[in-house]
Amino acid sequence: MKRSLLIVFIIFFSFFVLLVQKAKADCEEAKKIFVQSLNEGDVDRRIQLLVKAVTDCPDFAEAYNNLGLAFEEKNLFNEALDAYRKASEIKPNFPHPFAGMGDIYRKQEKYGEAIKMYRRFLDLSASKEVRQRYPDVANYVSIIEKNLKACEAKLNPQEKQKVESEELEDSDQIVTAKAITEALTKKTRGISAGSSIPIKIHFATNSAAISPKSHRQLEEIARALNEPVLASSKILIEGHTDNVGSDAYNLELSSKRAESVKSYLVEKFGIEANRLETRGVGSSRPVASNDTSWGRAQNRRVELVNLGSISQEISREASRGQVALTTNEKTVEPPKESIKLAILELDFLDRSGRQDPMGRMISEFLTTASVDSGRFSIVERSLLEKVMKELELGQSGIVEEGKAREIGKMVGAGAILTGSVSRLGNTMRIDIRLIDVESGKIMAAANEITEGDLQSLSRACNILVQRIIAKLK
Repeated sequence: MKRSLLIVFIIFFSFFVLLVQKAKADCEEAKKIFVQSLNEGDVDRRIQLLVKAVTDCPDFAEAYNNLGLAFEEKNLFNEALDAYRKASEIKPNFPHPFAGMGDIYRKQEKYGEAIKMYRRFLDLSASKEVRQRYPDVANYVSIIEKNLKACEAKLNPQEKQKVESEELEDSDQIVTAKAITEALTKKTRGISAGSSIPIKIHFATNSAAISPKSHRQLEEIARALNEPVLASSKILIEGHTDNVGSDAYNLELSSKRAESVKSYLVEKFGIEANRLETRGVGSSRPVASNDTSWGRAQNRRVELVNLGSISQEISREASRGQVALTTNEKTVEPPKESIKLAILELDFLDRSGRQDPMGRMISEFLTTASVDSGRFSIVERSLLEKVMKELELGQSGIVEEGKAREIGKMVGAGAILTGSVSRLGNTMRIDIRLIDVESGKIMAAANEITEGDLQSLSRACNILVQRIIAKLK
């Protein structure tokens, strides 16, 4: 009897192995068919190939996505939605099918559903891991944000309120203490670059009162700050807002919200007050476009920045005092006069040749870094844009250096910062030039290669500004 059971088991196991081997071989063949479909111009033939690919390999998410694209091209929207859904079920972190479903819902005028899909695409595209696996998503972010904005404009007030409430529910993902600890202890490169992490904290509308729904997130922050590797670190709590409201209002609100977070951590979890520093920066450092509700939600956040150990901070303060005493007996060099600077939007073209809004965002990062350096005073962008319009010039880094004197004189600047951004695979290269208005000559130039996520871009802009300053006489 035992021998018979053993024989049955061996037969069953052998049959299972054969099935696995056949499935593997079928998927290898499906990949070849998939590659063939990429070069097929006839949409009907492409559909046939992709149907064959997903039949042979049912877990082939990329084939299902492209099948959805082909069906969409034929205006077979129901079939396309089924294919896109299948792709997203097989790989939930695959962003492309969500963009496809958003496009179909938009064409069907189901704007609420389209908004959900577009937001899901943008949420996934904001992940560093997703961008590393699917580097081409960066090419579509500006397009999806534009489509999202168009859908939001189509909503009536009741639909808009419903979408906004769903947005809050969808944004309640908790950042764990482990993730916070890892981010704040990660080694960084660059001048004054501290480890940081953005975290969404909900507040009452137009208020610094923390919403109860964020208490769980604050508990995770407290747990991270009490970890041994962070127990002696000084942490900056930086408040950020979207651009709704005046600059002065947003700056004050962001400062109050940062203070609220500090007070909560001190009072509820016993974090030492001298370990926490606060700063509000208002809407000056967006991480996404403020043109959509999704983008504004990303910009309403706090950022935690590791400033280093408290003992190092005390040591630096003591050193500064010691230098002050020593220099009393010497001639102290007077502070250098600030340079009035006009910063143009950096040229950044996407694959289709359209101007990408990332260029403007990087220019904003450069503006913030220039102000923080104390070496420059910045010309208001509204004035600069008015002058550029009068001169019939594009608001970008592609401006003849001979025009620098004319632009600079009209806005009262002593120098102009221009430049460009180019994408190199998964990274970006930023080139900037500082042009003297009086002579039209380049005073200094610098470039930096960085990862494409917004935090890395912000740090790269700080590095570039410091390099420019170092080259100035």
